[in-house]
Amino acid sequence: MELTGDASRELSRKLIDNYFKTVSYPYTRHHIDSYDQFLQQDLISIIRSHNPILILKDLINEKTNTYKYKVEIFVGGEDGNQIEIGTPTISLQDTDEVRVLYPNEAGLRNLTYISTIYTNIVIKITY
Repeated sequence: MELTGDASRELSRKLIDNYFKTVSYPYTRHHIDSYDQFLQQDLISIIRSHNPILILKDLINEKTNTYKYKVEIFVGGEDGNQIEIGTPTISLQDTDEVRVLYPNEAGLRNLTYISTIYTNIVIKITY
């Protein structure tokens, strides 16, 4: 079944109207989803992919690639599951009040929208 120009335009309008009625934040949803995915999956995967940070010193045997000192640094624990991302906050001047900072407010007040990352670090030293 082929649609004529008018029928095709009408169908397109109905689909677009339906999309905007059923999707929350239709203009920014893809930005919100991308940001959430970065914080919940991608950032943690990047940190895990660099584990362990390896420091080697004083080569003993070149054939077996053995060193006298070996330091392994694991960010987020040995399995990389001990990583937590905090909530962006703002502390108001001349008060002790600390509250949640939202992206819209950060943009309107020209503030940086930042958060802290809490993680356990495990260090293994081998002699």
